[in-house]
Amino acid sequence: EDPWIRKSLTFCETGDLIQEILEALTPYNLKSEDTYSIRLAIDETIANAWRHGLGGNDKGIFDACYYISDLGFRLRVSDPGSGFDHESLPDPTVPENLFKASGRGVFLIRQMMDEVEFNDAGNEITVMKRFEPANEDEDICYDDLVIQTHDEMDKQQDSLEQARRVEVPAKKPEKELNLAAKDAILAKFDFD
Repeated sequence: EDPWIRKSLTFCETGDLIQEILEALTPYNLKSEDTYSIRLAIDETIANAWRHGLGGNDKGIFDACYYISDLGFRLRVSDPGSGFDHESLPDPTVPENLFKASGRGVFLIRQMMDEVEFNDAGNEITVMKRFEPANEDEDICYDDLVIQTHDEMDKQQDSLEQARRVEVPAKKPEKELNLAAKDAILAKFDFD
């Protein structure tokens, strides 16, 4: 029997998929940061399929399949687009890319997941997160993990565009600025 749960869906139907996956994760008693990492990877893989593979077409169809076991979570998202070269993506933590309005999704996925693979064409991504069950004292939280609407995504892009206009202080050495940039990006995803 094939353990993968397969879906062909539009971007407008992704909220149901995300809710289904989060509910399926509940029995695994995951740490809240692992749940957050999985949620972020789901959001980013779907957003990339929609933005790049479907050109923002809400009615375009893409495929998603997932598999959950005692060992971990796997998600595969593929779209009909021409793909991209995932190895040549610019580093979003270098000074010239810090305030760009996009370009962090794959970086964040790579930081949050244990395995990330692309097909040769670059229009399919498979991510994997190994499970480490939470201790009884740890917080398990799904309540605040809600999908962003298109308007919310647009507002986020607008705020990133405004942030891009802020000048980076020129007096900091590049190495120190790189570390500060990485900390600033990762601080947005504080797990405390």
